Amino acid sequence: MITRIFILDDSLVFEKMIEDILEESRNLLIPWNFEIIKGLNVMQFVEFVKNNDIRSSDIFFLDIDLNAYYSGIELGEMLREKNAKCKIVYLTSHPNKAIAVINRNITPSGYLIKEFTYEKNKKNIQSYLLKEKENEPVQQANKKKWTSVRYGNSDHYIHYDEILYLMSMPGYKNKIGLVLKDEEALVNGTIKKYKKTLEYEYLCKDLKAYIINTENVASISRVNEVVTFTNGEQLEMGKRSIDKLKKFIQEKIGNESF
Repeated sequence: MITRIFILDDSLVFEKMIEDILEESRNLLIPWNFEIIKGLNVMQFVEFVKNNDIRSSDIFFLDIDLNAYYSGIELGEMLREKNAKCKIVYLTSHPNKAIAVINRNITPSGYLIKEFTYEKNKKNIQSYLLKEKENEPVQQANKKKWTSVRYGNSDHYIHYDEILYLMSMPGYKNKIGLVLKDEEALVNGTIKKYKKTLEYEYLCKDLKAYIINTENVASISRVNEVVTFTNGEQLEMGKRSIDKLKKFIQEKIGNESF
């Protein structure tokens, strides 16, 4: 999955500088791929956060002093309510503002002091990104939090908590369906292959045609033969499959609520 990098600064000039630095840094950060999202005003950003999933891989460059109804600190709190793992990098001309952030328990992954020259800002931003690159799934795909799948002509690195389920696709040779919280894709491979390669304790691999991430299951209805996920997505399954899924959740995960 491509990392989304958001930029929100009250200075359009500084926002454009960060965008230029990120674009210039693409070759330096290969094979880490990212998408730059900028140009939102504060209220548009608030609406985006309220109405969309915030991914664990998302990076937010936020100005602390936005000269708007919401400060960067308040936006950081909104982001933390949606996802405790996303990366927040505060931009500021005032180093002492870090105390206010600490007191609000936002836990940013970095503070960048705004410098007057392009080169100084580039050095600071690239230094931060290189550290993040070492922690990204491209470098850490062998760790249990991340896995890789191939679709299109490239590998995509996905955080396990983004996965809802994988399913067989009749009529498609060596392809299966991958359903994430906010994306669907046809990926190369078979269910049998992924049952062997995916290692995550919450994945139910006991079903013939599916791999279900039980961490994202909100409810199961045997009567209606429907599994509902935390984002509202629903999957129709037969009673036998539902019984196997419930048994996995109850016995292996230890959750008796289903």
